Amino acid sequence: MRPARIAPPLLALLGVLLAGVATSQAHHNTEEMIREFTEQIEAEGDKAAPELYYRRATEYRVLREFGKAEADLEKAIAIAPEFVAAHEDLGRVLQRRGDHTEALASLGRAIAVATTERELAASLAVRAEILAAAGRTKEALADCERALETYRRGAVDWFLLRSDLQQQLGLEEERLGGLKSGHSRTRSVVLYNAWVEALIETGHYDQAAPIIEEKVAAARLKSSWLLRRAKLLQATGEAEAAKRDLLQAIGELNTRIKPENPDITVVVDRGVAFSMLGDRSAAKRDLMMAKKAGADRWATARLERALGLELEHN
Repeated sequence: MRPARIAPPLLALLGVLLAGVATSQAHHNTEEMIREFTEQIEAEGDKAAPELYYRRATEYRVLREFGKAEADLEKAIAIAPEFVAAHEDLGRVLQRRGDHTEALASLGRAIAVATTERELAASLAVRAEILAAAGRTKEALADCERALETYRRGAVDWFLLRSDLQQQLGLEEERLGGLKSGHSRTRSVVLYNAWVEALIETGHYDQAAPIIEEKVAAARLKSSWLLRRAKLLQATGEAEAAKRDLLQAIGELNTRIKPENPDITVVVDRGVAFSMLGDRSAAKRDLMMAKKAGADRWATARLERALGLELEHN
């Protein structure tokens, strides 16, 4: 979560208010966090920092209580009209209920009050998400490109969003180049892995194969690379070898999933493996588990694509 730009006195106050929450955040429990923020808001009354409403709204979003999240975000904005991140998240909530027009208007306000390149770029990236949800893919890609030009360091999610949009538009070579340059700029393992997957999806098997074999041999946790090798094997007609890799990957992933607090990436990986094996019921159960754990659209996008579903927009 990107911290909001708020006045220094409020930042100082917020540090005091949230000091007692730090331990709870290390072992995050959404309902407990909501209770703690509510107690702080009630104790402070009219002096409550807007960041408290913003943070409580974030927890409500995890629970998919979007009406309560919207009310808290509007309160935060009423207190601090230049609270860029609150405008952004309000746009996400409005988009989630299907009001694309108001969602885009909220992002327009975020863009208008942004004062740094990082703030402007982040708001453009969120507007790109909303445009994508509305089916305006070319406009979404333009905003995403502008975000990455505005703030050259970028953010991993922005590169992944651009890759997804480029894939939808059939811009495969641009997608490959974008992921590779994104890895160069961020040194993100996530982007490197996405680039390798894109190599497979675009038919660059000879380039992907040696990378995957090296990673499978060297990795302690092999499941994600077994999945990539299985995808390559399926693409090249080696179904039985792919099945062996998928079953091995699922066996490892089963040991890493804690139902009471599941790692979303691990759950999605297992769902993809089930989908590749043709077990759609198990794959859909993992999709639901990931969403219940608070996964956003981009975390579940590859599983939804594997299932042939229209992407849902959180």
